[in-house]
Amino acid sequence: MLLRTRYRLVTLLCAGALLCGGMYAFNMIAYVDELCKQRLMAVQSESKNEVSEAARKIVSLERDLHAAQGRVAEMEEKAPPTPTTDRVEAVTAATVKQPDLPAPFGIKPARLQHDLPPPASPALLTPATPPPTIVAAVVPTASQNSMATAGIVIITCCRADYLERTLQGVFDNMDGHSPAVYVSQDKQEADVTKVIQKWVSSHGVVWLRHPPADLSDVPPNQGRTYHLIARHVGWAIGQLFDVHHHTKAIIIEDDIQIAPDFFSFMGSTAPLLYEDPSLFCVSAWNDNGQKGRVYDSEALYRSDFFPGLGWLLTADLWAEIGPKWPKGYWDDWLREPENRRARACIRPEVSRTFTFGEEGSSNGQFYREFLSSIYLNDAEHKVDWAHKDLSYLLKRNYDPAFTAKIAQATSSTIGEFLALPAVSSLCPVGTACDDTTRALKVEYGPGVRGEYPRLARQLNIMTDEKAGVWRTAYGGVVTLRREGVTLYLVPRGFDGIH
Repeated sequence: MLLRTRYRLVTLLCAGALLCGGMYAFNMIAYVDELCKQRLMAVQSESKNEVSEAARKIVSLERDLHAAQGRVAEMEEKAPPTPTTDRVEAVTAATVKQPDLPAPFGIKPARLQHDLPPPASPALLTPATPPPTIVAAVVPTASQNSMATAGIVIITCCRADYLERTLQGVFDNMDGHSPAVYVSQDKQEADVTKVIQKWVSSHGVVWLRHPPADLSDVPPNQGRTYHLIARHVGWAIGQLFDVHHHTKAIIIEDDIQIAPDFFSFMGSTAPLLYEDPSLFCVSAWNDNGQKGRVYDSEALYRSDFFPGLGWLLTADLWAEIGPKWPKGYWDDWLREPENRRARACIRPEVSRTFTFGEEGSSNGQFYREFLSSIYLNDAEHKVDWAHKDLSYLLKRNYDPAFTAKIAQATSSTIGEFLALPAVSSLCPVGTACDDTTRALKVEYGPGVRGEYPRLARQLNIMTDEKAGVWRTAYGGVVTLRREGVTLYLVPRGFDGIH
């Protein structure tokens, strides 16, 4: 059993060598080869302890290969496209005796306890015929396999039933994608622990345990819960980037249901963050995406307002904001001008996430009024994002087109817009939905206590702003839908995006 496991480990690392094309991966082969030789004497006994240990090392090394794929995809994402077809390379497995090599990719052989999942099931060690060499392999492009370089972390604390539902939704909607799945747990409650252990065993989820936070610097009645959440979220993001070396991370909480095309959406929009420095995140959420107010499942927008609720960031952004991560209210902090730095997020018209978290730190009335009716994209309107040209979202393309649409819209009133019927059904996927709509615009005056809150109340959308930005706004413009009509709420004197 151990001998076969050794072949599996060496084969896995040869694939890593093919992807990385550097000495790190070949050093890893030698490292594991020596490690396995030291355990060959245990073959006779095939003890359960040795089987469990070997399984755990496979999980660890697969994670290292994940990081190697990330480096390759990162380079391909940043490199200009080439007309070449998929590259095929031959690699011959080699054995090098170097027992004192450093641990692969800088990861220590003995990981911290909170980074190691419980021992893997012996089922992970199903033997396969070990080939003497890896003859050939196809190197996937970044667009084909971009989720393979990403990790998704579910932030959880005290809601075991919510976590179970969220995990089930994540794995039900993988749709051929393969991000590493992490659960980051705070407070270590027994019923939550039981749910995590089940998914670690059945699906290879990686279990992160947030160390107890010191809140002695937070006065009573000063939002201690939000300080705890901020510290947990920052710690978990750091684990994905600084410890597990992902190139991209998706953050969701334990009360989020994802859409069938969630991972396709994230994987296809992520490359825009590398190409356009005026973007800093992708979010799956539309704050004004209630039923009857959305129409086009394929429509994506730029937004100056950080939406959260299922969002993706890159390692580059984390290197910028991680060292100064706040002790509390992390989402509002990210919206502040000195942190957002005039950058935008990509968001959909039809949300790719839905929160069922009526029980939690937010107000229940707010949930019932605005969040419970958010339209989650369904299987009927699932979009194959990998085959969509999303270059229109780049600032150099988006801003002129967006400005032109507003200029062409007809001046109107909220009353005229509300007299139109609500959207009865989404536009069929593949239809030129914008060609079937007309556009209206309503102007509003300046100031957070000015006309906009009154208009928002008439439209029954959220009236608040964060750091001077209305929810979903881009250049101050908020976009809404009714049946066959697009409405732009436009700052008075708007003369384009600058």
